Amino acid sequence: MGLERLAEADLLAPLTYDARSEAADGSAVEGISYEAALTMIAEEFGRFSPAMAAFVREAVEKRWIEAEAREDKSLITYCTYLPVSKQPRVFTTFTGRFQDVQMLAHELGHAYHFQQVSEQSALAHRVPMSLVEIPSTFADTVFSKGYLARLEDGEGAKAAKTALLNERVNQMILYVWRPFMQFLFERQAVEACRRGEALSATRLDELMIEVQKRVYGERLAAYTPVYWISNNLYYLTDRTYFNYPYTFGYLFSAGLYAVAMEQGELSPEQYDALLQDMGRMSVEDLARKHLGADVTEEAFWQQAFDLLYADVEAFLAVTEARRRK
Repeated sequence: MGLERLAEADLLAPLTYDARSEAADGSAVEGISYEAALTMIAEEFGRFSPAMAAFVREAVEKRWIEAEAREDKSLITYCTYLPVSKQPRVFTTFTGRFQDVQMLAHELGHAYHFQQVSEQSALAHRVPMSLVEIPSTFADTVFSKGYLARLEDGEGAKAAKTALLNERVNQMILYVWRPFMQFLFERQAVEACRRGEALSATRLDELMIEVQKRVYGERLAAYTPVYWISNNLYYLTDRTYFNYPYTFGYLFSAGLYAVAMEQGELSPEQYDALLQDMGRMSVEDLARKHLGADVTEEAFWQQAFDLLYADVEAFLAVTEARRRK
């Protein structure tokens, strides 16, 4: 972009790629076919859990995924569960980008969770908001980290690595930094209302700038005062603080990935059991029983951040190499 410092609105600005570049395994940065995406996901899932890979194939065979790109179709992506038929459904729009592949892996993680609890009582399906994003973010981490590790050297592979690492860094912004900012803003707004303060648009702009500076410091060239207008989560009248669950689930899943894939201390069967207990146990008990971890201690969360820091360092390395060309 040719900027010395980014503005808050620039944080998720896309990188530019040569869309024709291909990795050594034939996968492109853009123009990935839907069939190839499903194969990529099933292969990476299968490196951890054959059952997860088999589930992807089952979802395709039974047409549980609606991914066609059509004119006027909503771009929203979500997964839902049909309790009578005991089947999940994934709704997305696949356009052939790496982002679409990773989002599909994310939603299939939700769907796999639904399958694991399908034979349990309806009450066990009600997972706390702090846990609901764990299966999805774990699934897309298994996909993206596994795929990154297998990319070979070469110009096409470098473009693919840059694209995927860019998505990993974007996830940190979307799941850690921005939810923290949103939480701080909502808390300040609630406290102001309790004091009887009238919150004009100007005052809300001021609060938003204050919390953005608290999160990002003075590192940004400009801030986004009107972010409170565009964030639809603030207008869900039946839910408050619908922001921290994303951060909690994302970091928990990163710690889970460290235990499962990097330390080899979690089997696929143990992961399935963890999913089945999500609607029946507290977070503390869940981690203690299935991971032997204490989530009240810093060590569990530090290994999650270590995983994320490694992605940032790898992203900086590949982008710096591109910049020097």
